[in-house]
Parts: sequence; structure tokens; C-alpha cells
Amino acid sequence: AKKKKKNNVETSSEDSDNMSLHEFSDTLNVSESEDELTIERCGKQNLSSMTLEEKKQLKEGDFVVVSYNKNQYAGLIFKLPDEGEEGPTIDCMERKSKCWIWPQKKDKLVYNWNDIECKINPPKLLNKRGHFSVPELDVFF
Repeated sequence: AKKKKKNNVETSSEDSDNMSLHEFSDTLNVSESEDELTIERCGKQNLSSMTLEEKKQLKEGDFVVVSYNKNQYAGLIFKLPDEGEEGPTIDCMERKSKCWIWPQKKDKLVYNWNDIECKINPPKLLNKRGHFSVPELDVFF
């Protein structure tokens, strides 16, 4: 397998594809604290310390990072919650190799406000095939 260097740590391409977030953060010397990972990932726009009322100030069309099954995804707030719903409907992107794409079958779910980690800038279109860069998450892949 082809060898790559990540911050002076040599890994094979097969190993890096299967590397966990914890292992990868170790190669970056990132703190293991979940709050600090969120701050590192989302910068000053960290919403983890915001109150529920502050999170509810997000609008339809805002891009956010959401947690689902211990993974982070970039998503677009598609619809704000109706009365009785726990949080907004978010349309999530999926990771494909080193970029992000909008899946053919929409991945829209109602997320709890607590699942929203931070607000991010809109993803950057990389090519005509619909591949995007999400700088706030790309550092971890």
C-alpha cells in the first residue's frame, strides 16, 4: 500500500482510511476532551456551550455540524421544528473519500438541539460532480 506522512507520522493509505477519530486526533496532538474537539473543529462558532435558546436562533438555510451515532456530519437546517418536535429537520451530507456529497436519497432527520455541535460556513463546491469541501470537518479525515 502507498505510504503517506501525516504530521511526521508515516501510515499506509489502508491504515489511514480505517483510522478512528481518536487515533487521528492523536497524530494531530488534539486534546481528547469532547468540548475541546468541538472548539477545534468549529472554532469560535462553537455552540456546545450555548443555551438552548441561543441554538434556537439558528435559521433555515444555516449549515451546522451534527452528531449522529458518535460521528459528525455537515448538514443544512431544512426546517425549523413544529410544535412538539425536539429540534430542527437537518439534511445531512455524506463523506465520500476525501470530500462530502449530497446523497441521492436525501438524509433528512429531526435532530435534537443537543445534537447540533456548531454552525459552519457553507460547504465549498470542488468540482462539477458535486463534491464539496467542509473545512471545519476535513481536518479529521
